[in-house]
Amino acid sequence: MSIDGHVQVAVDFNDSDSDSSCDTLKKIRLSSSNAVTAGKVAIVSGTVGTAVISFGPIEGGGFLDGYRDAAGDLVAFESITGFAFQSDGLAYAKQSAQAYPSLVSDNDEVTYTRVSESDVGEYINVAKVSAGTCNYSLMIYGT
Repeated sequence: MSIDGHVQVAVDFNDSDSDSSCDTLKKIRLSSSNAVTAGKVAIVSGTVGTAVISFGPIEGGGFLDGYRDAAGDLVAFESITGFAFQSDGLAYAKQSAQAYPSLVSDNDEVTYTRVSESDVGEYINVAKVSAGTCNYSLMIYGT
């Protein structure tokens, strides 16, 4: 399996003000782009409500055992580097040991977080914040 990808984040804001004598503009920007050339990636998509859906270690098979890569081979992670989340309704994705959601998405916004070594092997839980259902995608990257 060969991986060729990028994790890109760009946040841009223009803060402007006008008075009778002058216009001011303050630009605020955070951005990063990291190339990914090795590892494994899996994506799961579906519909979720307020009942938590958990993705995690399968006994004897590693994380997300049962998902297949481009070659049709099983994807079983030994470690997780990060995960991204997108949802068309207000929903969250978080690691099971965390008290608060690490990623929240709404209106198809993509959010991303890195994972530390101490977090490897935990379940990733997905749920909608309020009543009803929404569509989501969860992308997991690791080795």
